[in-house]
Amino acid sequence: MRTITHMDFHSRPGPGSLSGWAGHGHGQVSVASARTPAGESILRFHEQGEFTPEGADDRGMPFHNVYRWTFLGDRLALHHERRGADEAVWLFDLVADARHEGLISASPHPCGEDSYRACLTAGEHGFELEWIITGPVKNEHLYYRYEGTRAS
Repeated sequence: MRTITHMDFHSRPGPGSLSGWAGHGHGQVSVASARTPAGESILRFHEQGEFTPEGADDRGMPFHNVYRWTFLGDRLALHHERRGADEAVWLFDLVADARHEGLISASPHPCGEDSYRACLTAGEHGFELEWIITGPVKNEHLYYRYEGTRAS
């Protein structure tokens, strides 16, 4: 994960979604490492790029995110630092599951009445992270591909 330099994603709403968030994005990722006071390893993904809504004739909107990945032995905790590092929003812990090749969210993240789940799968040059968001407001599928610089 330390070698990640860029990401691509696409989103599509399912039936009944009130957000209608459909489109694709791409951006650069800057990775910073740190340690928690308890000594766990942390990676912060500083993401910056452009999201183009479906049907927008390639008129993209800039985005910026900071995700914090904390390695906790048997699990990987994911936080979104949209309110800063001291007020990071815990999303979920990703754990191994015998039915999947990668990691899955140990329990869903509640956001209002909606529920966020994810699955992380390692690849040759990075990883993929699929989000499934369901509930009365959202019915979304997000697919992220994070990659690092490939050796020539």
